[in-house]
Amino acid sequence: AHIAQLNAQLAQLKSESDYWKNNYVDSKWKDVDALEETVRNADARAMKMKTESERVLQKLAYFSEGLFSLMSLLPPELQSTEEYDLNKESLERNPEKVLDLLQYVEEKLSLLAQTVDEGEAIRKQRELDSPV
Repeated sequence: AHIAQLNAQLAQLKSESDYWKNNYVDSKWKDVDALEETVRNADARAMKMKTESERVLQKLAYFSEGLFSLMSLLPPELQSTEEYDLNKESLERNPEKVLDLLQYVEEKLSLLAQTVDEGEAIRKQRELDSPV
């Protein structure tokens, strides 16, 4: 009688065990797979952004070199950049300073254009004043 009861209990436990084995869902591994996919996508986006950032920084370097080259064509009295703390090293440390350099060059070119216009006006006035 006791053996029959134990056999019945064993059969019931096997049945429950089979049920849980068949209905077990390994959700943790699915979550891990989903998270790994998310991380892979984020890494891919980060690498793409890093590459794009490096490309933009390279363009900024070329641009700033061009601006410094343009500045070298200005008369010496217009070449001082001390008020802006602009030099190649500061631009390498802080690429946003390229905007300051651009503003500086624009101001100096405007000043140069104004000086040329004034000189041209003086020259025309002298031509008008001098008897030919």
